[in-house]
Amino acid sequence: ARGRRVFRGVALETRRDNDLSDDKEENNGRDSHTVQTDWNTHVLMDLPAVLVNHSCQANVGIQENKFGAYDFFALRDISNGEEVLWDYETSEYTIVSQFACSCGAPNCRGVLKGYQ
Repeated sequence: ARGRRVFRGVALETRRDNDLSDDKEENNGRDSHTVQTDWNTHVLMDLPAVLVNHSCQANVGIQENKFGAYDFFALRDISNGEEVLWDYETSEYTIVSQFACSCGAPNCRGVLKGYQ
């Protein structure tokens, strides 16, 4: 049901960036399995969070929790057996390794860059 927690994320590790430049060497705190929790802080997420794929038309969103990570909650009703999908741009100001999106959603942005 919409608004219901789908699962709770737990931070396995907290990483701090030197800054938010686009230089990957300077931002070793970020990678494809971390989520931004503050301007210069990312947390390494546990399972199943690291397995959630991206869609520009996501069916789950994220909300900070007391474990230093995020709860994933339903943005709409999710059918039994339907893949859980999250919009990666909603949690990263800048995506260091921008990549082409192939989600196929009608509102697909084509390239994921972050929400800046």
